[in-house]
Amino acid sequence: MSLCRRIPSLLGSSRRFIFLITFLVIGFNLAGLAETAPSNDQVSILVGGDITVGSRLTPILRRQGLDILFKPIMSEVQGADIALATLNTSISENGEPQYQSLPNVKRKQSFRAIPGLSTSIAQAGWDLISLSTPNLHDFGPVAVEDTIQHLTRMGVKTIGVGLSDYAAQQPAWFNLQKNGQVVKVAFVTYYHSGAFSQDGQIKVARALYTHMIKRTEEIASQADLLVVMMHWGKESKSEIVSQRQQFFSQSLVSAGADLVLSQRLHTLQGIQIFQGKPIIYSLADLIYETYDKRHSQVVIPKVVFQKRKFKHVELIPIWVGNPKMKYQPQISEGPQATSTLQKYQKLCEGLKTDVQIKSGRGWIHR
Repeated sequence: MSLCRRIPSLLGSSRRFIFLITFLVIGFNLAGLAETAPSNDQVSILVGGDITVGSRLTPILRRQGLDILFKPIMSEVQGADIALATLNTSISENGEPQYQSLPNVKRKQSFRAIPGLSTSIAQAGWDLISLSTPNLHDFGPVAVEDTIQHLTRMGVKTIGVGLSDYAAQQPAWFNLQKNGQVVKVAFVTYYHSGAFSQDGQIKVARALYTHMIKRTEEIASQADLLVVMMHWGKESKSEIVSQRQQFFSQSLVSAGADLVLSQRLHTLQGIQIFQGKPIIYSLADLIYETYDKRHSQVVIPKVVFQKRKFKHVELIPIWVGNPKMKYQPQISEGPQATSTLQKYQKLCEGLKTDVQIKSGRGWIHR
Protein backbone atom coordinates (compact mmCIF):
# COMPACT_ATOMS: atom_id res chain seq x y z
CA MET A 1 0.00 0.00 0.00
CA SER A 2 1.37 3.40 -0.97
CA LEU A 3 1.96 6.09 1.64
CA CYS A 4 -0.74 8.29 0.08
CA ARG A 5 -3.33 5.56 0.53
CA ARG A 6 -2.19 4.84 4.13
CA ILE A 7 -2.47 8.47 5.30
CA PRO A 8 -6.32 8.48 5.69
CA SER A 9 -6.10 5.22 7.61
CA LEU A 10 -3.41 6.58 9.89
CA LEU A 11 -5.36 9.79 10.45
CA GLY A 12 -8.48 7.81 11.36
CA SER A 13 -6.52 5.71 13.84
CA SER A 14 -5.01 8.87 15.35
CA ARG A 15 -8.44 10.46 15.74
CA ARG A 16 -9.76 7.38 17.51
CA PHE A 17 -6.71 7.32 19.78
CA ILE A 18 -7.06 11.04 20.63
CA PHE A 19 -10.80 10.63 21.28
CA LEU A 20 -10.12 7.68 23.62
CA ILE A 21 -7.46 9.60 25.59
CA THR A 22 -9.68 12.69 25.82
CA PHE A 23 -12.63 10.61 27.04
CA LEU A 24 -10.49 8.98 29.73
CA VAL A 25 -9.01 12.31 30.88
CA ILE A 26 -12.41 14.02 31.08
CA GLY A 27 -13.94 11.06 32.87
CA PHE A 28 -11.08 11.01 35.36
CA ASN A 29 -11.41 14.73 36.03
CA LEU A 30 -15.17 14.53 36.48
CA ALA A 31 -14.74 11.69 38.94
CA GLY A 32 -12.25 13.76 40.88
CA LEU A 33 -14.60 16.75 40.90
CA ALA A 34 -17.42 14.59 42.19
CA GLU A 35 -15.26 13.47 45.11
CA THR A 36 -14.04 16.95 46.03
CA ALA A 37 -17.29 18.92 45.50
CA PRO A 38 -18.74 20.36 48.71
CA SER A 39 -21.51 18.19 50.13
CA ASN A 40 -24.99 19.58 50.76
CA ASP A 41 -25.12 18.71 54.45
CA GLN A 42 -26.32 22.01 55.89
CA VAL A 43 -29.75 22.50 57.45
CA SER A 44 -31.07 26.06 57.80
CA ILE A 45 -33.94 27.03 60.10
CA LEU A 46 -35.39 30.54 59.84
CA VAL A 47 -37.32 31.92 62.80
CA GLY A 48 -39.80 34.80 62.84
CA GLY A 49 -41.48 36.56 65.75
CA ASP A 50 -45.18 36.81 66.55
CA ILE A 51 -47.72 37.30 63.75
CA THR A 52 -50.81 39.11 65.08
CA VAL A 53 -53.43 39.90 62.45
CA GLY A 54 -56.97 41.05 63.20
CA SER A 55 -59.99 42.62 61.61
CA ARG A 56 -58.28 45.95 60.99
CA LEU A 57 -56.12 44.31 58.33
CA THR A 58 -59.03 42.61 56.56
CA PRO A 59 -59.76 45.53 54.17
CA ILE A 60 -56.06 45.82 53.30
CA LEU A 61 -55.72 42.11 52.55
CA ARG A 62 -58.81 42.16 50.35
CA ARG A 63 -57.79 45.34 48.54
CA GLN A 64 -54.05 44.81 48.09
CA GLY A 65 -53.84 41.03 47.93
CA LEU A 66 -52.82 38.23 50.25
CA ASP A 67 -49.11 38.55 49.50
CA ILE A 68 -48.89 42.11 50.85
CA LEU A 69 -47.88 40.99 54.34
CA PHE A 70 -44.74 38.99 53.61
CA LYS A 71 -43.75 40.05 50.10
CA PRO A 72 -40.53 41.95 51.05
CA ILE A 73 -39.16 39.03 53.09
CA MET A 74 -40.53 36.18 50.97
CA SER A 75 -37.20 35.30 49.35
CA GLU A 76 -35.55 34.94 52.77
CA VAL A 77 -38.39 32.80 54.11
CA GLN A 78 -38.37 30.53 51.08
CA GLY A 79 -34.57 30.32 51.08
CA ALA A 80 -34.46 28.36 54.34
CA ASP A 81 -34.95 24.61 54.62
CA ILE A 82 -37.57 25.18 57.30
CA ALA A 83 -39.20 28.51 58.16
CA LEU A 84 -41.30 28.90 61.29
CA ALA A 85 -43.11 31.64 63.17
CA THR A 86 -45.69 32.00 65.94
CA LEU A 87 -49.28 32.93 65.16
CA ASN A 88 -50.89 35.14 67.78
CA THR A 89 -54.39 35.17 66.30
CA SER A 90 -57.02 32.75 65.08
CA ILE A 91 -57.86 32.26 61.40
CA SER A 92 -61.61 31.90 61.28
CA GLU A 93 -64.95 33.50 60.60
CA ASN A 94 -66.55 31.74 63.56
CA GLY A 95 -66.62 32.09 67.33
CA GLU A 96 -67.34 34.85 69.84
CA PRO A 97 -65.00 36.99 72.00
CA GLN A 98 -64.11 35.04 75.12
CA TYR A 99 -62.53 37.35 77.66
CA GLN A 100 -65.01 40.07 78.57
CA SER A 101 -66.20 38.08 81.59
CA LEU A 102 -62.76 37.08 82.91
CA PRO A 103 -61.92 39.15 86.03
CA ASN A 104 -58.18 39.72 85.52
CA VAL A 105 -58.07 40.20 81.75
CA LYS A 106 -57.91 43.71 80.34
CA ARG A 107 -58.38 43.62 76.60
CA LYS A 108 -59.35 46.35 74.15
CA GLN A 109 -59.60 44.07 71.14
CA SER A 110 -59.80 40.38 70.36
CA PHE A 111 -57.89 39.17 67.31
CA ARG A 112 -59.28 37.06 64.49
CA ALA A 113 -58.08 36.97 60.88
CA ILE A 114 -59.88 36.05 57.68
CA PRO A 115 -59.22 32.57 56.19
CA GLY A 116 -57.07 34.17 53.50
CA LEU A 117 -54.30 34.63 56.06
CA SER A 118 -53.54 30.91 55.82
CA THR A 119 -53.01 31.35 52.06
CA SER A 120 -50.73 34.32 52.71
CA ILE A 121 -48.67 32.31 55.21
CA ALA A 122 -48.33 29.35 52.84
CA GLN A 123 -47.49 31.44 49.77
CA ALA A 124 -44.78 33.27 51.71
CA GLY A 125 -43.04 29.98 52.43
CA TRP A 126 -43.69 29.43 56.13
CA ASP A 127 -43.50 25.69 56.77
CA LEU A 128 -44.45 25.55 60.43
CA ILE A 129 -46.58 27.70 62.72
CA SER A 130 -46.54 27.52 66.50
CA LEU A 131 -50.00 28.04 67.97
CA SER A 132 -48.91 28.23 71.61
CA THR A 133 -49.90 31.90 71.88
CA PRO A 134 -52.49 33.79 73.97
CA ASN A 135 -54.57 35.55 71.31
CA LEU A 136 -55.17 32.32 69.42
CA HIS A 137 -58.01 31.65 71.86
CA ASP A 138 -59.71 35.05 71.61
CA PHE A 139 -62.73 33.63 69.77
CA GLY A 140 -62.96 30.26 71.44
CA PRO A 141 -62.33 26.63 70.49
CA VAL A 142 -64.26 26.73 67.20
CA ALA A 143 -61.96 29.45 65.86
CA VAL A 144 -58.88 27.54 67.06
CA GLU A 145 -60.03 24.40 65.28
CA ASP A 146 -60.69 26.44 62.13
CA THR A 147 -57.14 27.81 62.36
CA ILE A 148 -55.60 24.36 62.41
CA GLN A 149 -57.76 23.22 59.50
CA HIS A 150 -57.06 26.29 57.34
CA LEU A 151 -53.29 26.00 57.79
CA THR A 152 -53.27 22.23 57.32
CA ARG A 153 -55.20 22.52 54.05
CA MET A 154 -52.52 24.93 52.81
CA GLY A 155 -49.74 22.47 53.67
CA VAL A 156 -48.51 24.39 56.72
CA LYS A 157 -47.82 22.27 59.81
CA THR A 158 -48.94 23.40 63.26
CA ILE A 159 -47.83 22.59 66.81
CA GLY A 160 -48.85 23.52 70.33
CA VAL A 161 -52.61 22.94 70.48
CA GLY A 162 -55.02 20.15 69.67
CA LEU A 163 -58.30 18.48 70.49
CA SER A 164 -56.55 16.38 73.14
CA ASP A 165 -53.50 16.70 75.38
CA TYR A 166 -51.80 14.05 73.28
CA ALA A 167 -52.39 15.98 70.04
CA ALA A 168 -51.25 19.26 71.57
CA GLN A 169 -47.94 17.76 72.64
CA GLN A 170 -47.09 16.00 69.38
CA PRO A 171 -43.98 17.23 67.56
CA ALA A 172 -43.94 18.28 63.92
CA TRP A 173 -41.49 16.26 61.84
CA PHE A 174 -39.56 17.25 58.73
CA ASN A 175 -37.48 14.75 56.75
CA LEU A 176 -34.84 16.63 54.77
CA GLN A 177 -32.77 15.01 52.02
CA LYS A 178 -29.17 16.07 52.61
CA ASN A 179 -26.18 14.62 50.82
CA GLY A 180 -28.06 11.42 50.03
CA GLN A 181 -29.27 10.95 53.60
CA VAL A 182 -32.43 11.81 55.49
CA VAL A 183 -32.10 14.32 58.32
CA LYS A 184 -35.03 14.09 60.73
CA VAL A 185 -35.87 17.47 62.28
CA ALA A 186 -38.45 17.66 65.09
CA PHE A 187 -40.23 20.72 66.50
CA VAL A 188 -42.25 20.92 69.70
CA THR A 189 -43.69 23.94 71.50
CA TYR A 190 -45.14 24.81 74.90
CA TYR A 191 -47.12 27.64 76.41
CA HIS A 192 -46.24 29.01 79.83
CA SER A 193 -49.51 29.12 81.72
CA GLY A 194 -51.22 32.46 82.15
CA ALA A 195 -54.58 34.17 81.88
CA PHE A 196 -55.22 33.03 78.31
CA SER A 197 -54.47 29.32 78.64
CA GLN A 198 -57.92 28.28 79.83
CA ASP A 199 -58.63 24.61 79.32
CA GLY A 200 -61.66 23.68 77.29
CA GLN A 201 -62.31 21.71 74.15
CA ILE A 202 -58.94 22.84 72.83
CA LYS A 203 -55.91 21.61 74.75
CA VAL A 204 -52.68 23.58 75.06
CA ALA A 205 -49.19 22.09 75.41
CA ARG A 206 -48.33 23.50 78.82
CA ALA A 207 -44.78 24.35 79.85
CA LEU A 208 -44.54 22.01 82.84
CA TYR A 209 -40.87 21.62 83.69
CA THR A 210 -40.63 17.90 84.47
CA HIS A 211 -42.81 16.92 81.53
CA MET A 212 -40.87 19.15 79.08
CA ILE A 213 -37.53 17.70 80.13
CA LYS A 214 -38.77 14.12 79.80
CA ARG A 215 -40.35 14.77 76.39
CA THR A 216 -37.22 16.54 75.16
CA GLU A 217 -35.10 13.54 76.11
CA GLU A 218 -37.52 11.17 74.37
CA ILE A 219 -37.80 13.14 71.13
CA ALA A 220 -34.07 13.91 71.01
CA SER A 221 -33.37 10.17 70.95
CA GLN A 222 -35.48 9.88 67.77
CA ALA A 223 -34.48 13.07 65.93
CA ASP A 224 -31.29 14.22 64.26
CA LEU A 225 -32.14 17.81 65.20
CA LEU A 226 -34.65 18.95 67.82
CA VAL A 227 -36.09 22.46 68.17
CA VAL A 228 -38.02 23.27 71.36
CA MET A 229 -40.14 26.43 71.55
CA MET A 230 -41.81 28.18 74.47
CA HIS A 231 -44.14 31.15 74.54
CA TRP A 232 -44.28 33.04 77.83
CA GLY A 233 -47.78 34.36 78.40
CA LYS A 234 -46.96 37.45 80.42
CA GLU A 235 -45.75 40.55 78.61
CA SER A 236 -42.37 41.84 79.70
CA LYS A 237 -41.28 45.46 79.30
CA SER A 238 -37.67 44.54 79.96
CA GLU A 239 -35.16 43.40 77.35
CA ILE A 240 -33.24 41.58 80.08
CA VAL A 241 -33.61 37.81 79.97
CA SER A 242 -34.92 36.63 83.31
CA GLN A 243 -33.24 33.95 85.37
CA ARG A 244 -36.37 31.82 84.97
CA GLN A 245 -36.18 32.02 81.17
CA GLN A 246 -32.53 31.05 81.25
CA PHE A 247 -33.14 28.17 83.65
CA PHE A 248 -35.91 26.66 81.50
CA SER A 249 -34.05 27.19 78.23
CA GLN A 250 -30.70 25.88 79.42
CA SER A 251 -32.37 22.84 80.97
CA LEU A 252 -33.94 22.02 77.61
CA VAL A 253 -30.53 22.20 75.93
CA SER A 254 -29.08 19.90 78.58
CA ALA A 255 -31.96 17.49 77.92
CA GLY A 256 -31.10 17.26 74.22
CA ALA A 257 -32.56 20.26 72.36
CA ASP A 258 -30.35 21.56 69.54
CA LEU A 259 -32.14 24.92 69.37
CA VAL A 260 -34.40 26.60 71.92
CA LEU A 261 -36.76 29.49 71.16
CA SER A 262 -38.12 31.42 74.13
CA GLN A 263 -40.65 33.93 72.80
CA ARG A 264 -42.23 36.59 75.02
CA LEU A 265 -45.07 38.98 74.22
CA HIS A 266 -43.89 42.13 72.41
CA THR A 267 -40.36 41.80 73.82
CA LEU A 268 -37.02 41.80 72.01
CA GLN A 269 -34.15 39.94 73.65
CA GLY A 270 -30.84 38.46 72.54
CA ILE A 271 -29.24 35.11 71.72
CA GLN A 272 -27.21 32.94 74.06
CA ILE A 273 -24.88 30.06 73.19
CA PHE A 274 -25.12 27.39 75.87
CA GLN A 275 -23.20 24.11 75.66
CA GLY A 276 -22.45 24.95 72.04
CA LYS A 277 -26.13 25.33 71.11
CA PRO A 278 -28.14 28.51 70.43
CA ILE A 279 -30.96 29.80 72.61
CA ILE A 280 -32.96 32.52 70.87
CA TYR A 281 -34.80 34.61 73.39
CA SER A 282 -37.75 36.75 72.41
CA LEU A 283 -38.00 38.12 68.84
CA ALA A 284 -40.86 40.57 69.55
CA ASP A 285 -43.49 41.17 66.85
CA LEU A 286 -43.04 40.40 63.18
CA ILE A 287 -46.55 41.66 62.37
CA TYR A 288 -48.79 43.34 64.92
CA GLU A 289 -51.88 44.64 63.14
CA THR A 290 -51.59 48.41 62.51
CA TYR A 291 -50.51 49.41 65.99
CA ASP A 292 -47.29 51.13 67.01
CA LYS A 293 -44.73 48.57 68.08
CA ARG A 294 -42.36 48.92 70.97
CA HIS A 295 -39.61 47.52 68.77
CA SER A 296 -39.65 48.65 65.14
CA GLN A 297 -36.13 47.32 64.52
CA VAL A 298 -35.96 43.56 64.95
CA VAL A 299 -34.14 40.60 63.43
CA ILE A 300 -35.03 37.31 61.80
CA PRO A 301 -32.41 34.71 62.75
CA LYS A 302 -31.48 31.93 60.36
CA VAL A 303 -29.79 29.11 62.26
CA VAL A 304 -27.52 26.86 60.22
CA PHE A 305 -26.46 23.36 61.23
CA GLN A 306 -23.78 21.38 59.42
CA LYS A 307 -23.42 17.65 59.82
CA ARG A 308 -26.14 17.99 62.46
CA LYS A 309 -24.06 20.36 64.59
CA PHE A 310 -24.66 24.08 65.13
CA LYS A 311 -22.53 26.15 62.74
CA HIS A 312 -23.74 29.77 62.84
CA VAL A 313 -26.67 32.16 63.08
CA GLU A 314 -27.27 34.71 60.34
CA LEU A 315 -29.16 37.76 61.60
CA ILE A 316 -31.40 39.41 59.00
CA PRO A 317 -32.23 43.02 60.02
CA ILE A 318 -35.93 43.81 59.74
CA TRP A 319 -37.88 47.07 59.91
CA VAL A 320 -41.48 46.82 61.08
CA GLY A 321 -42.07 50.55 61.54
CA ASN A 322 -42.92 51.82 58.08
CA PRO A 323 -45.64 54.43 58.85
CA LYS A 324 -47.43 53.57 55.59
CA MET A 325 -47.24 49.80 56.04
CA LYS A 326 -46.75 48.98 59.72
CA TYR A 327 -48.16 45.53 59.06
CA GLN A 328 -45.40 44.68 56.56
CA PRO A 329 -41.92 43.55 57.73
CA GLN A 330 -39.20 44.82 55.42
CA ILE A 331 -35.50 43.98 55.13
CA SER A 332 -33.31 46.83 56.36
CA GLU A 333 -30.36 48.04 54.33
CA GLY A 334 -27.54 50.56 54.68
CA PRO A 335 -27.36 52.66 57.86
CA GLN A 336 -30.72 51.37 59.06
CA ALA A 337 -29.46 47.78 58.90
CA THR A 338 -26.31 48.72 60.78
CA SER A 339 -28.35 50.49 63.46
CA THR A 340 -30.65 47.49 63.89
CA LEU A 341 -27.77 45.04 64.14
CA GLN A 342 -25.82 47.22 66.57
CA LYS A 343 -28.82 47.40 68.89
CA TYR A 344 -29.22 43.65 68.73
CA GLN A 345 -25.49 43.24 69.23
CA LYS A 346 -25.82 44.95 72.62
CA LEU A 347 -28.64 42.63 73.64
CA CYS A 348 -26.45 39.63 72.83
CA GLU A 349 -23.47 41.11 74.67
CA GLY A 350 -25.54 40.93 77.85
CA LEU A 351 -25.71 37.17 77.27
CA LYS A 352 -21.96 36.96 76.53
CA THR A 353 -22.59 36.32 72.85
CA ASP A 354 -20.42 37.95 70.20
CA VAL A 355 -22.18 39.32 67.10
CA GLN A 356 -20.11 40.25 64.07
CA ILE A 357 -21.63 42.73 61.61
CA LYS A 358 -20.63 42.36 57.97
CA SER A 359 -22.26 43.41 54.70
CA GLY A 360 -25.56 44.36 56.29
CA ARG A 361 -25.99 41.11 58.21
CA GLY A 362 -25.10 39.90 61.69
CA TRP A 363 -23.28 36.66 62.37
CA ILE A 364 -22.99 34.48 65.47
CA HIS A 365 -20.60 31.56 65.31
CA ARG A 366 -20.22 28.67 67.65
